[in-house]
Amino acid sequence: MTEDTAIHGETYDLEIALLDELGDPLAIDNTWLVASRFSRSAIGEPSVIDPTFTIAAGVATASIETDAAFDAGSIYFYDVRLTDPSGFDYWTDPVKLTVNDRNTPTA
Repeated sequence: MTEDTAIHGETYDLEIALLDELGDPLAIDNTWLVASRFSRSAIGEPSVIDPTFTIAAGVATASIETDAAFDAGSIYFYDVRLTDPSGFDYWTDPVKLTVNDRNTPTA
């Protein structure tokens, strides 16, 4: 499982690219489907948010506003499923995302 962090109130950007078995880039185009869902307790649990991905320049991207769906100081889990034009699914490793409080300086 991969771990990542985000700051509550800031945009969390995802960029998904594929590599073939030799490690060379494999371009994703609009014939592919990309889906993800973020949950609180584990992969496969009810979703908190299902981001929309845009496919361009061979990669899939999503920008998530963390203030809308996430609680500061909480942990979330997600993975991304890519489905090729033939219907085969490919999954990323699961990610444990910690959403940290924003550091606000005191005056």
